[in-house]
Amino acid sequence: MARGRGRSFGRGDAYIKPKEIIRKIKEKPTSENAISWGGIFQDITRHKIELARANMLALFSMLATISLPLLLPLLVDEVVLNEPGRLVPILQKVLPPYLENTYGYVIFITVFSVCLRFIGLGLDIMQTRIFSIISKGIIYEIRIKALNYLRRVSVGEFETLGAGKIANHFTTDINTIDDFMSAALSKFLIGALSLIGVIFVMLWISPLLTLFLVLFNPLVGILSQKLGKYIKGLKQKENQSVEVFQSSLTETFEAIRQIKVSNREEQFFSQLDDFSKDVRHSSMRFSWLNDTAERLSMFVFMFGFDIFRAFAIALVAVTTLTIGEMFAMIGYLWFTLGAVQSVLQIQYSFHSANGALERINNLLSMPYEKDFKCEINPFERGEPVSLKVENLGFSYNVNDPVLRKVSLHLEAGKKIGIKGESGCGKSTLVQVLMGLYHKTEGDIYYDGVPLEKIGYKMIRENVATVMQHPSQLNTTLRNNLCLGVDYEEDELWDALKVAQLDETVMGMPKKLDSNIGNRGVRMSGGQLQRLAIARALLTKPNILILDEATSALDEKTEEKLHKSLNKNFPKITSLIIAHRSSALKQADLVYEMKDGKLLKV
Repeated sequence: MARGRGRSFGRGDAYIKPKEIIRKIKEKPTSENAISWGGIFQDITRHKIELARANMLALFSMLATISLPLLLPLLVDEVVLNEPGRLVPILQKVLPPYLENTYGYVIFITVFSVCLRFIGLGLDIMQTRIFSIISKGIIYEIRIKALNYLRRVSVGEFETLGAGKIANHFTTDINTIDDFMSAALSKFLIGALSLIGVIFVMLWISPLLTLFLVLFNPLVGILSQKLGKYIKGLKQKENQSVEVFQSSLTETFEAIRQIKVSNREEQFFSQLDDFSKDVRHSSMRFSWLNDTAERLSMFVFMFGFDIFRAFAIALVAVTTLTIGEMFAMIGYLWFTLGAVQSVLQIQYSFHSANGALERINNLLSMPYEKDFKCEINPFERGEPVSLKVENLGFSYNVNDPVLRKVSLHLEAGKKIGIKGESGCGKSTLVQVLMGLYHKTEGDIYYDGVPLEKIGYKMIRENVATVMQHPSQLNTTLRNNLCLGVDYEEDELWDALKVAQLDETVMGMPKKLDSNIGNRGVRMSGGQLQRLAIARALLTKPNILILDEATSALDEKTEEKLHKSLNKNFPKITSLIIAHRSSALKQADLVYEMKDGKLLKV
């Protein structure tokens, strides 16, 4: 009499029929990069030897434990009721005379049962280990495939979907698939074999009672399924409320400084109070109704158990079914609970795993960043190179172009400045030059070589860009400087000195090994900008692009920095984008960006 969902109600999983699971397994991948259940199970079947070994262990585990509910009840017939049987004669052959009594038989069978359980446990652990190795290996391949794909996805796609959401899908959804794989490979096999074995034993004991169980059991399953669907809807509402609350909470805490200086704590935290009330209401409703559903499910199960027990007692009275066999059937009824739960749980968890796989495939359908093979390397001489842009256009949508026929010529070793109001397209121009966004028209040349013959990888290796708000990692200053590349200690300090940051770092407790905190919170905005400049200079770039890179510096520090740059990198080609005129003093020629167009000043 399976309870169906049982403790699984709170998870809010849906039920998928076996035919639906088989259909999804047979489905072909929707694209070349998509991951399908058929492909996953093909990967599983590659481990034939390991699977055969695990199946044998599962079979032996079932054989070791299948007789346990039958042993003690048989003693009731043969020892307590003195009815003839086969168990006591066997025990009389193996036990010494002083144990040939009721207590001796019970003690021996109890110890024997514990030993069988221990053997079954050991075999289960061994087969679970084999299945875990197989499933973790397949999950590792999925994770690596997704990583290799995401590294080629365009920045625009990351910005549209959100890095946090992508990271959540990448971790939570893959873990969900991992959980299902582990359960599907190990628990399902043990549960199915145990269920088959138990049914055969029960048919051998009492076909009529077994038939009653098989006919009555679906009624409990149907009720559990309906309750599960209702609870699932309540759980979804609770999850939505929690998601809205968490999103608002994160935004509030991230903007807490602005909120406080604007004296808006009351408004924002009042909104959080409202969201908290929604969470309380939905959680409260889900909690008590979920508990009610579980109790109702248990009530239905116990009702079925009472009917089964009454029917068994009636069979003892009118058929050859003995009292011991009746106890054995009741024992097997409870024995089947775990087996049925394991089999049914596969169907429930497949719903979550299938949804997770669909979300992973959505990530794997994100457009690649467009790139080109490097045919000519204009940077290989190590000398300053020129930058030329002709009729460059870019737009996020067709009706609203951001860059309109932009043209400029930056000669090798020269400095060009670009000024303009916020939102006029200055930073967009930089991101198009670096390939973060793809131009919709026009041409870009580095030292006379078109971008398409160089490739973004080569360009990014030789053209360094410093943004107004540079990204920093929550790690040491050294790691933020190196970004995965090994540099000599002297090189790091030389770059810091040019960026006017060496004295600041010398004053830190651990110097280069000081942690700068999340998003560089332990450093000021000006220090973070200088850190980014030092990081760019470490690459010894042929072209340096400063996009509002000194906006947080005072004019004195900014002047010293530019003098240091001119002294240590006298021939470097530079593109300086800034609001302040002080930053543009270094430029040989200044342009103004207005309405997506570039005009000479």
